[in-house]
Amino acid sequence: MPEGVVRHARPTPEGIGALDFEPRAACAASTPLSLDAAVATRYFGSDIQPLCEPDFEYGVYDLRCYVQSGGYSYEVQQPLELQAARDVLRRDGSTVPAPDDDAVFDEAAHWRVLLQDGVDEYGVTIGYWLLRDDDLAAGRFDRAYFEIQH
Repeated sequence: MPEGVVRHARPTPEGIGALDFEPRAACAASTPLSLDAAVATRYFGSDIQPLCEPDFEYGVYDLRCYVQSGGYSYEVQQPLELQAARDVLRRDGSTVPAPDDDAVFDEAAHWRVLLQDGVDEYGVTIGYWLLRDDDLAAGRFDRAYFEIQH
């Protein structure tokens, strides 16, 4: 929630205990799809290499948040856009595409992070909800892709 927005308490639905959390202001951070050198180079070419330097990588990850809407996923294991693309292509075809297959990268370009929600950087568990951009535009939220990484 942006600073200054009035927050109103809502009653907890029957049968569910009270939720104890502190709302925080949102911030925007621009980041590449992945700081993995092979993935970044595939998307942006060899000029991206300075973004794969450790100092830049640590600086970007210091800005990242485990709770996010929009943008690229904060991957714990691999970029979720690539994972969703691979899973979709595996369902549509007879073989499992290689992670670096052009078709995987082409399909991944159509996936958007709806929401990711996670906990603590030392015991990281993040749940991701992604949706293809055409499904998002059509309001087909029943086609969302969900994955947990830890």
